[in-house]
Amino acid sequence: MPVTVTIAGELASQRRPYESQLETILELGVRELQAPNESGYAGLNSVLQVLAAMPTPEEVLALRPSPQLQARVDFLLDKNRTERWTHDERREWDQFQYVEHLVRLAKGSAALKLRAARAGRARLMSRLRCGDWSVSVRENGVNTVSFPRP
Repeated sequence: MPVTVTIAGELASQRRPYESQLETILELGVRELQAPNESGYAGLNSVLQVLAAMPTPEEVLALRPSPQLQARVDFLLDKNRTERWTHDERREWDQFQYVEHLVRLAKGSAALKLRAARAGRARLMSRLRCGDWSVSVRENGVNTVSFPRP
């Protein structure tokens, strides 16, 4: 059944490159809106919500798939070993891979931030223990701590 939708303004200009894919985009959007709110990440929408909340690096590293998502991934992997996926299952798998890619990027960034923070604290504590630091007052009244270069 054909449906007519009027899109104006900025969104209208953004949709032009995707005109041939509008049906798929609408289907995926409806699917995301209907996705249940679960802990972990059950779909792209919930992962983006977690990451958009600007979690701490520890929270990012603690992200795990929900039991429902893990069961669905396992089902698709098992099915792929014995028979072909349907078109919808293939799209679902592609979406899972995209979500996993986003989570891997976020976890890599979080691990680097934690490593840098730990290294910075270790250097600071080492210098404080050695006593090779000094406090000075700048002309603008800001107290600073300075360390000699190694």
